[in-house]
Amino acid sequence: MRSAAGARVLTAVTALLLSSALARGGAGVLPPGKEAAPKGEASGTVEAPAPPIEWLPWGAQAFERARKEEKGILLTIVSDWCRPCAATDNEIYNDPGVRSIVLKRWIPVRVDRDERPDIDARYQLVVSWYTHGKTGLPVTAFLFHTGEAMWADTYIALEDQEGHPGLRNLLVSSYALWRSRFQEAQQNVQFIQMGFDLEKKPVREVTASPEFLSAVMDATIVRADHTNGGFGDAPRLTNPYDAELVLLASMRRRDEGLRRQASGALNAAIDGAGYDRIGGGFHRVARDASWSVAFWDKPLSVNAAYLAALTDAFRATKEEGLAAAAGKTIDYILGTLASPGGGFHDEQRASSDLNDAAAYYTWKVGDVKARVTAEDLKWAKALFGFREEGEVLLGLPPRFTLKEVLKVEQAAKETGQNPDELRETARRITAALAEARRALPAPPVSERRCLDSTALAASALLEAGAVLDRVDAIDAARKAIDSILIGNPDPAGGIRHRLDGRVAESPILMEDQVYFGAALLDAHEVTGEARYLDAAKKVSAGLIALFLDRENGGFYDILPAEGASGYLRLRRKPMIDTVNPSPAGAAALFLLRLGALTGDEALRPAAAGSILWASTHLPRIDERSATIGLALDAYLQEPVRITVSGAGRTADSLLKAALRAYAPGRVIVRKGSDAAAASVCFATRCKDGIVDPGGLAPAVGDLRREAPRASGSVAAP
Repeated sequence: MRSAAGARVLTAVTALLLSSALARGGAGVLPPGKEAAPKGEASGTVEAPAPPIEWLPWGAQAFERARKEEKGILLTIVSDWCRPCAATDNEIYNDPGVRSIVLKRWIPVRVDRDERPDIDARYQLVVSWYTHGKTGLPVTAFLFHTGEAMWADTYIALEDQEGHPGLRNLLVSSYALWRSRFQEAQQNVQFIQMGFDLEKKPVREVTASPEFLSAVMDATIVRADHTNGGFGDAPRLTNPYDAELVLLASMRRRDEGLRRQASGALNAAIDGAGYDRIGGGFHRVARDASWSVAFWDKPLSVNAAYLAALTDAFRATKEEGLAAAAGKTIDYILGTLASPGGGFHDEQRASSDLNDAAAYYTWKVGDVKARVTAEDLKWAKALFGFREEGEVLLGLPPRFTLKEVLKVEQAAKETGQNPDELRETARRITAALAEARRALPAPPVSERRCLDSTALAASALLEAGAVLDRVDAIDAARKAIDSILIGNPDPAGGIRHRLDGRVAESPILMEDQVYFGAALLDAHEVTGEARYLDAAKKVSAGLIALFLDRENGGFYDILPAEGASGYLRLRRKPMIDTVNPSPAGAAALFLLRLGALTGDEALRPAAAGSILWASTHLPRIDERSATIGLALDAYLQEPVRITVSGAGRTADSLLKAALRAYAPGRVIVRKGSDAAAASVCFATRCKDGIVDPGGLAPAVGDLRREAPRASGSVAAP
């Protein structure tokens, strides 16, 4: 990434130019035929009301119109779940002065972040470089007609505030800057290009070795919050990839403390307000370290990630609380986000009340006191953290968020109360809160269906369904995968991001192909159907043909786009965990697993290249590097290979046992022609003739203990 000093220079230069243009009131020495901004625009004074802003989609038409009309592009990037985006629409873009200036001076372009994550990723970087690290929605960017940014920020207030210009003034000053001081404004383009170029330069020299894997694991472990649970600082994206890496580290190092740390992080999320104890499912972000307040929308990707992590952690720990939360998450996905035609909707929004994002998932303190008896209210304070003053982050009126601060068993032990009576008290309290919620309209569910979140959900449902005996989860996942294959019979050519409507305008993204390939492998292992494995082979062929950087290693995020507008002409290699797992790490995991299933050793170099590119180019190694760590472990370790032969009840029971065993990196091969039995192979040793399902997991453990750890490293391609 570009240095902090470079960012400060860029921001200072831009601020000076903008303030100079603003001080001139938009006037300046203009090239022949170019008029200055009309007097009074900076203050929003207009002669007649302007019509509402007619936003154009991102595309050649908008940029060509900007070129012909000699205007800049006003770009806003938004999302359905983004409350500041709605506020910007209602309070700022409805302002008559803003509407008038946009109409006369700018071509307005609107992008939905969830429809075009490729555009969002690039302009978020631009925002961070202009603003010393800020990111988020909405993005507000002032672009040249070629798409490069002369300035970008997140939310911009209507009026000047605390020395920061408001949008009305910026619309005038940015336009004047472009028209009167074009060459100086173009300096920003060069600075931003330098930032993108620096992404290609390695920041460290490493090899894919056990020593580097240990360093990646330690980088997450040291970020553990031993007070509140979880990893890293608040606000926390509620993704659990870090917990999965620590769980893996506990097995590799035979460290029971690390296993408790990993399950503790998941339990902290379950106990906190980021998990909906009434309706099931997880919210997007825990805003504070104590998990007391969330951003209340429920993305499918977040719920898929937690379902997968809870399933893995239950395999390793057999903690029933993890299984219960996984079951409720399945119920939520199938009951709320599943689409009747197959697949899953992208998210459920926070609230149906546009003015109150917390209306549905929190309770006003006065309403709680009216619905819960005085005696039960005492236990609401002890068990669920109820306070008269509410949660400070939610402001006024005081509100209560439902989280578990004390387990019933511990409360009974400390107070001498009967545990069963306390459970009934807890049930009455949550029932009263559920009744209050039912009186409100449920938050709307997005109609959008996207390949990344649908594939991640299908994978999680297949694994969880097999472990928890949820046939409904397996059926829903298969229906989603089959609907994608029906619409894309040749996935080698790439599958578009959107799975419904406007498909022709939707991009083909690398990470989407990777997540779908992994879902196909899950479907193959759970069902034994060869057609899913065949489809996964086609996906891998397309991934390598369309996105692989054969010279330097790693995978690009988008297809080549020569002549594309703005920063879409620049192909990037996304590396870190966000709401979705690291695309670089997930690509390596998919290829390594496919190679282990098929015996195709030719897939390993591409996987190694993806791991090494990310390892050498990550700006820093921390909890957001967890999926890279998981991929590195899969590369260094021989996979556990479980073969299940035969058909019938015994073979089915052996398959269930194989799917329920905690065995990172394992692959399951089905053979239908022999008598019902299983074999487990690891490195050069095998245990054959297993007919008792209860003996399969111990066989895996025995082989791991007997075999030496893989060692060595690989050189960069």
